[in-house]
Amino acid sequence: MESLSSQDLFEQEAGPRPAWPDLVARAREVLREVFNAGHPAICAWSSGKDSTTTLNLVLTTAREVVEQSAGAIKPFIVVTHADPLIENPEMALHARREMERIKAYAARYDLDVRIEVATPALGSQWVVKVLGGRALPVFANKSQRDCTVDLKVVPQERLAKKVLAQLDGEIAPVTVVGTRFDESAGRKSRMEGRGEVAGLWQDEKGRMVLSLVADWLDADIWGYLKACNKGEQEAFSDFGNLIRLYRDASRETRTQNGCEVYKCRFGCSVCTVGRDHSLEKLLETDPERYGYMGELLRLQKYLVNTQYDFSSRTWIGRTINNGYITITPDVYSPQMCERLLQICLTIDVREKEKAAQLGIEPRFELVSAQALIAIDALWSLQGLWGGHRALRIFRDIYYRGERYEIPETQKPQTLKMPSKRYLYVGDGWLEPGNEYQFCGLRDVVLESLDENSQCMGVRTLKDGRVVMQANEGPLFEVDEEAAGYVFGFELDHLIDDFGKEQVVTAAYRRYVGLGTLTLAKGAQAGIVDNILRRTTFKERVGLCEGAFDLKDLLKKTVSKKEMEDQLAAQSDSSGEEIEREAKRHVAILPKSGNPARQVQLDLWGEASGF
Repeated sequence: MESLSSQDLFEQEAGPRPAWPDLVARAREVLREVFNAGHPAICAWSSGKDSTTTLNLVLTTAREVVEQSAGAIKPFIVVTHADPLIENPEMALHARREMERIKAYAARYDLDVRIEVATPALGSQWVVKVLGGRALPVFANKSQRDCTVDLKVVPQERLAKKVLAQLDGEIAPVTVVGTRFDESAGRKSRMEGRGEVAGLWQDEKGRMVLSLVADWLDADIWGYLKACNKGEQEAFSDFGNLIRLYRDASRETRTQNGCEVYKCRFGCSVCTVGRDHSLEKLLETDPERYGYMGELLRLQKYLVNTQYDFSSRTWIGRTINNGYITITPDVYSPQMCERLLQICLTIDVREKEKAAQLGIEPRFELVSAQALIAIDALWSLQGLWGGHRALRIFRDIYYRGERYEIPETQKPQTLKMPSKRYLYVGDGWLEPGNEYQFCGLRDVVLESLDENSQCMGVRTLKDGRVVMQANEGPLFEVDEEAAGYVFGFELDHLIDDFGKEQVVTAAYRRYVGLGTLTLAKGAQAGIVDNILRRTTFKERVGLCEGAFDLKDLLKKTVSKKEMEDQLAAQSDSSGEEIEREAKRHVAILPKSGNPARQVQLDLWGEASGF
């Protein structure tokens, strides 16, 4: 078979615009050419109206090709779906149900269809990044939508790479997408920017892409879907739930070319880019059906309304450069991360209780078991909270009946970010051979055990640092079986015994020692070792867990100009004066409130000179 080129498809003819039945006929003819030429099809499906139209055309045409060729031609179709794990629950439920219908349709007509679902890596999941203290939610005034990249783009690209590797054959696959110029001005601009046309085109990597409905109007999409719903067009589903969802969520219902069309955008359940009009409208339209999502909307509004509440931010930077640490509002503070975890786990447990009463599966979950352990580990790694604080919150909510309500807030005025200030704390923790080598990614107790103990061994990095022989894999992960062991057998021990008098970083090392955490192969072990040492140093000088008064701390800081002058002076002299000043600043910061922990910190920190 001879493969197709971009000139073979969608030759536009002059004349009046065709009606949607003619557009359907044209799309099906194009797909027949693709399948008859032997191209596998990768269909990107979001479960929304446009991608559903596209997928239905692909599946029904494939069924026709198989039938007409008496099985001699059997198109191979991969349906890819991106699940950000925080999708609007109604859309997430809809997608799962439609997947079952896709499988049933493929089985009924003996179609070669495979469904692949892309999910974000654990470290990129919204709850892990935001509640773990690594990033803020994406707000409306941020130009770069990091959430879309982390939750959908990167997972889809990773999945596409995997699928393409598995389809390594003589005939190139064609990726079929449901993007449309008529969807929005922004969508049209992005499509034109990447050279997308209605038909077959090549992306920047030279891959063949078929934009099957690019020039369809809203009325064409809805006309087709409603015809499928009435049984007038063949379909893998009746699309009744999809039509209902769009109708219930749309504030704007209009008639276009004689067809009633609905306009809305379904965002993630914790979207903070702007008002979630679709979720608001669902709750207004049918409180009984959609009311279970009410707390998700209140959580959205709480996050948006506290965007400029700098008291909910941490002011202590995560890195130390040239001995200086940045003092400025950054990601959420330890207290805010704790509050958000309490709220999210409360929302989760209430949903589980409601689902049990109704005799159904929970319709959503914000914080999975793996995500909770990742959050607990990150709090320890960065010095937000020690003593397995996240596990304690989980136990209080799930087993002791604690509940945490979403605070009432008013939308504040937009505030300008304060200028960055800088605190000199020194960098004694970086000196090779000092006591801080024992508070990185290693556990001297485990190292003292014999080889029959089955505990983690150690290995030496290229730069000579000794670290624990941690489990490693392609990405940072929490082992599912190990997580089950933690919640099934270790929960009370970790909270009540192990974490009681340990330094803040002990929980992270404990997880690595148990094999609960899998670190990414390559440089991550060295990076983690460095962060653990730095966090121990920060804890010792009173810069962890909010153990300081911000107003007093700011009095000890300098401006960027003053920092640069001090660095210049340090380079021109022995640096003794600036070192003495740093000791004076650090010495008056409060120490850890736990005497047993302070003993460990003082022993580990002696080499820093403080």
